[in-house]
Amino acid sequence: MKKKICEKKFLKLLYVLLLGMLMSGCAIGNKYKIADIEAKVNAAGNASVAVASLDNRPFIVDKTSPDTYVGMVRGGFGNPFDATTQSDLPFADAVSKAICKALNRNGFKAIPVSVNFDMTENQATNLLLQKNEDRAILVVIKEWESDSFYNLNIGYDFLLKVIGRGGTVLATSEAKNAVDISGNIMTGSLWLSKTEVPATFQNAIESLLNDPSVVSALSGN
Repeated sequence: MKKKICEKKFLKLLYVLLLGMLMSGCAIGNKYKIADIEAKVNAAGNASVAVASLDNRPFIVDKTSPDTYVGMVRGGFGNPFDATTQSDLPFADAVSKAICKALNRNGFKAIPVSVNFDMTENQATNLLLQKNEDRAILVVIKEWESDSFYNLNIGYDFLLKVIGRGGTVLATSEAKNAVDISGNIMTGSLWLSKTEVPATFQNAIESLLNDPSVVSALSGN
C-alpha cells in the first residue's frame, strides 16, 4: 500500500516537473505583433503628420530591459523570459509605426520619428517640430507590460498629444487599463497572449486616436 502511494507521489512529481520544463521551453523567444496591427481610426484627411513615441517605462529608462521589450512569458516554475516585438523594432518605434499605418490608410501622410528614451518631452517635441509637418503626434509611454503565466495580465498607460506647427498642443488623450485574462493550467496563457496582447495594444491605440478632440485636431485644417 505504501509502495503504491509512493509511486503515485513520484509520478505526480514527475508530471509537474515535465510540465514545468515544457512550459519553460515554450516561454523562450516569444515575439508579439505590435507595429503591424490594423488599428481603425475615425480621423481622415491629407495633412502631413510626424509621429514619435517616448518610452518612459522605468525598466527601459534604467536599462534593465531591452528597448524591444513587450512583456514577460513565464516558464513552468514562474521564471520570466523577455517577450519582444515581432518586428525587432524598439517598442516605442513600433507604437509610432502602428499609428502611422492607421493614419496613412485614412489619407494622411504620416511619418515615424525615432526619439531616445532619455529625452525629455520638450526635447522630443522639438525634434518633431523640426520635421515641419502640418501636425505632430507625441505618445508618452508611461506603462506597458504583459505578463503571461497561468493567466495573462496586461497593464498600460499611454498619453497622446497632437501638436500644431507652432508648438501649441491642440488635443490630448489618454489610454489606461489593466486587463486580466484567465488561461489554462495545461498550457498557461501563452496561446492566448499571441492574440490578446496585439488585440489589447490595438484597443489602446484606437482609444488614443479616436478621442473626439484628437479626431478634430487631426482632421481640421
